[in-house]
This record gives sequence, C-alpha cells and structure tokens, in this order.
Amino acid sequence: MVRDQYSKSVHLIFQIQDITDRKLAEQQLHHDAFHDALTGLPNRALFMDHLKLAIARSRRNSSTTFAVLYLDLDRFKIINDSLGHTIGDQLLVGIADRLKNNLRPGDTVARLGGDEFTILIEDIVEEVESIQVAERIQKEL
Repeated sequence: MVRDQYSKSVHLIFQIQDITDRKLAEQQLHHDAFHDALTGLPNRALFMDHLKLAIARSRRNSSTTFAVLYLDLDRFKIINDSLGHTIGDQLLVGIADRLKNNLRPGDTVARLGGDEFTILIEDIVEEVESIQVAERIQKEL
C-alpha cells in the first residue's frame, strides 16, 4: 500500500501470476509417484494406502469387510525372453485393462511390479462376493 503525500490517496500495488502450469506439474508429479508408468494402475505405495484405509473402515463397520486378491503371472519371463519386452509390456497393459473392466466401482487393482497385481475388493457383506469377482477375473484372463 502506498499513500500519496499530496492528495492523501491510497494506492495499491499488487502482482498477479498465473501458476496453472506449476499446479499441473505438481499434479503430474503426484500422479507419477503413485501410479505405475506402464499400466497407469495404482502402484504398491498407493495400494498399501488403500489397504490401510480399508482395514480402518472394516474395524469401524463390522457389517462389511474386504478381500485382497493376488495375481502373479506364471512364466511371464518366457514371454519377455522369446517375444521381447514390447510384447510383454503390451500383455501387461492388456491384463491391467481386463482387470479394471471386471471390478466393481470402488474396488482397486494395482500393479505391484513386474508381473504381480493385487485387487482390493471392499464393502463385502458376504464372502461369495469376492469369490464371484475372482471367478469373473479368472474367466476373463
């Protein structure tokens, strides 16, 4: 704030700066830190965060629970060795898409690394719900 000594007027000086690019870069960094670069799925760190939250919710609400499914692709190294990493990467992306498309809204599929995936199925009232999801995924793959 600046006062004019002659007219007793008050003048304001301020600066406006567009920080859109910086905010977008911060969002991208946050996304990259918690998502797998190849598949776009949540990574191990984000999955563990979701799992901790699911455990806390389950403790507060005893009428529902959750399940964790673990998927490890057998002999995936053979695909990479014989067909190349590009084909192996395409296969991983395809599997990630199939997993995402066969989950309920609110469930989480994550790539832990390599050929390992996990699925967090939340808000389960009966055990059969998680079995149905597992069977649907097994058929799809």
